[in-house]
Amino acid sequence: MGTQIKICGITSIKDVKIINRFKPDYIGCVLYYPKSKRNILPDLAKQIIIQLDSAIKKVAVVVSPTVQQIRDIEALGFDYVQIHGKWDKEVICNSTIPIIWAINIKNEEFDRESKTFYSNLDIVIKSDRIYGVLFDSGTSGSGEPFSWNIVSKAQEMVVKEGKKVFLAGGLKAENVANAIRLIAPDVVDVSSGVEYENQPDRIGKDEKRIEDFITAVKMEENGICVCALLAQNPFIQKKQRRNEERNE
Repeated sequence: MGTQIKICGITSIKDVKIINRFKPDYIGCVLYYPKSKRNILPDLAKQIIIQLDSAIKKVAVVVSPTVQQIRDIEALGFDYVQIHGKWDKEVICNSTIPIIWAINIKNEEFDRESKTFYSNLDIVIKSDRIYGVLFDSGTSGSGEPFSWNIVSKAQEMVVKEGKKVFLAGGLKAENVANAIRLIAPDVVDVSSGVEYENQPDRIGKDEKRIEDFITAVKMEENGICVCALLAQNPFIQKKQRRNEERNE
């Protein structure tokens, strides 16, 4: 299995029709967070789920959710919940669907030597509720990337625990291949990078930018530039070994 793709911030049935054509591995819907321009109501989320290709996994994206919100998300039919914000043990324990734990990275504030950060991360990834960890830019949905190499130690911890590594934050067709070479994530996660360019007031996904993004990922996965880096990048080597073991 190569690098998977998640298209986040789905806001309409029109988006769903585009998604069904290109069939990424996951889609994300922002719920219970009105500060986001991509926030949608549960009723619309339900309609999106009904009309989405059943092979595509559905992720509810939330910030510091309550237990009741988690239960509502499960009732809507989502496959995963992606949680930003604070770690709430009660919320985590009450989730019956797998959790993608999101970590927002701010270049100027992220301390690679912080014992507290790694201690907290260790607690997260050892939970059997956690499906994967998403490394995102300081402000989710901003379209701004962070310095990907600064999470190498954290990424190694996540991989060691057998959790999936999601990479988000400023990804687009023009840079996703480089991100795959440097980080070798299990999943690349894009939102603003496949929306209408230079049209901040226009909500929704741009079909051509989605096509370009998916094409860029597939070209990279077909071996362009990756083979020369296998000996240099331990994460690519680990990912290759995991894929080989799954195919045995």
